[in-house]
Amino acid sequence: MIMKNKKHFMEYGIDISYELKTYKYIGSDYGNSKNANKGLSSNISRWLRKHIINKNEKQYKICNKYSEWEKYVTDNAPKNVLNGEDLLHYLYKNRMFMKIYYDIIKILLIPIYIAMLEILECICPDKNVLFVLMILVMIVIVIFSTGIIIDANQRINFYNDYISVLESVYINDIN
Repeated sequence: MIMKNKKHFMEYGIDISYELKTYKYIGSDYGNSKNANKGLSSNISRWLRKHIINKNEKQYKICNKYSEWEKYVTDNAPKNVLNGEDLLHYLYKNRMFMKIYYDIIKILLIPIYIAMLEILECICPDKNVLFVLMILVMIVIVIFSTGIIIDANQRINFYNDYISVLESVYINDIN
């Protein structure tokens, strides 16, 4: 049992949450002129992330380019794994779970929208107020559900990329 952090157990020595954050922030902390022109709020948030929130890279590894991230994953692939295929199957299982989660969220959203509209119609007898409430509730639900869908999709993309990089590491080791 490999423990990087006493708070949780890490399958195959991989801290998935750390690796996922590293993947999510690829290029976000890159201090070039394109990022500097995004405005004061982006510069402040990047500075906070780099120097306070992620000081000493405790939250995630700073990778400015996708190729840097690939090299980081390749260099930090667990070396003590007896069978790389088992690790890959573990990651396949996690990716499959995320795909199922993603599909379930998409399937459940339409009935939730309809139910919320029906509840609002029952609660509010005034048509003008009902119309405004429906619009507000729909905006909140769409924003919330879009965030969930984007997060699930990003996790699926992370697993796809992470698996492809580790496949190159472990398949080359096998051959």
